[in-house]
Amino acid sequence: MFVEARVASDYAGSLSAMSDKIARIFREDIETASLGFEMRSSEIYSSVLPEEIVSCKVVEFAGADLNFPFSTENAEIVVNIYKMVEEDDDIELPEELHSFVRHRPLPCGEYDGGWDKLVYNDNIKEVLVYTMRNLSE
Repeated sequence: MFVEARVASDYAGSLSAMSDKIARIFREDIETASLGFEMRSSEIYSSVLPEEIVSCKVVEFAGADLNFPFSTENAEIVVNIYKMVEEDDDIELPEELHSFVRHRPLPCGEYDGGWDKLVYNDNIKEVLVYTMRNLSE
């Protein structure tokens, strides 16, 4: 089960520690989850999520048991946690690039929600998630 969680822009703590905390919450306090559902909008889920988390949802689920809603029991929980970049950082680009290069530090608020809007004939999202997960191991 792949979980995407976003911390508040003023969060100054460890993303790794918060990721571990979210994974623990999924294992101990959340029995089922629906794909793509914004958990912060539900009183039940919101009550167990730390207040520093402004967005949390299951973005992919892979495995033998694909019943809906997905059970968190015996599921491997992989949490991708991030802080949205709202403003451009001061990056110096060579003058000749200014006319045709746009710098956007990622993750950028301008592109928030873009992943959910991508539609392909093939299941490329699952392949990308699988590939990126294996690259990081």
